[in-house]
Amino acid sequence: MVQNVATAHAVYEAVIEGKPLIERCVTLTGSCLRKPGNFLIRIGSILGDVVEECCGGFIKKCAKIILGGPMMGITHYSLDVPIIKGITGVVFLSEEETEVSEESPCIKCSKCVDVCPVNLIPTDIARAVKKQKKSFLEGLNVFDCIECGACSFACPARVPLVQYIKLAKIELKKK
Repeated sequence: MVQNVATAHAVYEAVIEGKPLIERCVTLTGSCLRKPGNFLIRIGSILGDVVEECCGGFIKKCAKIILGGPMMGITHYSLDVPIIKGITGVVFLSEEETEVSEESPCIKCSKCVDVCPVNLIPTDIARAVKKQKKSFLEGLNVFDCIECGACSFACPARVPLVQYIKLAKIELKKK
């Protein structure tokens, strides 16, 4: 079993000290925040209140909120969400930082393959999804993908590879 330090500490507090998990160390970051940083936050606190109290609010309009970090986080567009035990980082992005580049054709540079931590071939998965070749997808180990985002980040053609992999997983689950 692999655990992060925060979980190991929470287990220690629960077992040795009898303290339930009531707070979490959360990184609040991004160019929109007045004072980004790491804060000890009570579970259940509303994100908007946390931003005001801990960071002093925003210095510019926030266009996107990513709960969980930039690579594997989930995008939200509202500050009316509670901090839960699984949130260890929140990124606040401005309009300029959220501009989506248009996808261009794959140039077969293999950068996505080189950075994949589970040795998948993301371009083959994307191609099979685009061409709706479900039988080909079955042999590509799609469910091994941990959706870390490294392939999409590395792609110079700006192909949204993680989104195609998510679509592939949905297609294969339809069986």
